Amino acid sequence: MSDSKIESAKTGRSKCRKCREGIAKDELRLGIISYQFDTDGSWTWYHLPCGAALNPESFETAVQEFDGEISGIEELRATARIAARKNLIPRIEAAPSGRASCLHCKEKIKPKGTLRVVVEREVEDSPGLTRPGYLHVGCALRFVEAEGFREEVLANSDLEEEQRKIVAAELK
Repeated sequence: MSDSKIESAKTGRSKCRKCREGIAKDELRLGIISYQFDTDGSWTWYHLPCGAALNPESFETAVQEFDGEISGIEELRATARIAARKNLIPRIEAAPSGRASCLHCKEKIKPKGTLRVVVEREVEDSPGLTRPGYLHVGCALRFVEAEGFREEVLANSDLEEEQRKIVAAELK
């Protein structure tokens, strides 16, 4: 049995765990099972668009196993693809604030909206645990020396053409 499924809501009592709005009876919903609090697992329910944006891998697995027809499936899959790209590492993104510090030069990456490189870093106090780390675009190649890094980060990033040109120039 899969850890995700799509089904019609049996009642109108469940709520989407992303948007907190009710899921109407007979409306298609995405369920993702969690074993966090119960060894038998418990289902968490989402509206299809919310689930596709929040957990694209589980959404696609559930779509493959669903026998019925899903209205607007191509738009939902597009939402899932966009969400999946936002989880790729390394990638370039706009900083949502000016609080993060660059792993290389230790200076703040500011102002808000500045393009930054997201990399995976190991947490100092917990070996084996990783979290995102951030770099100024200009510092990235001095910090990461992996071959093919420049091409990978550009391929994983959802940039406009003008941004791509600026970043490509800084990543030399």
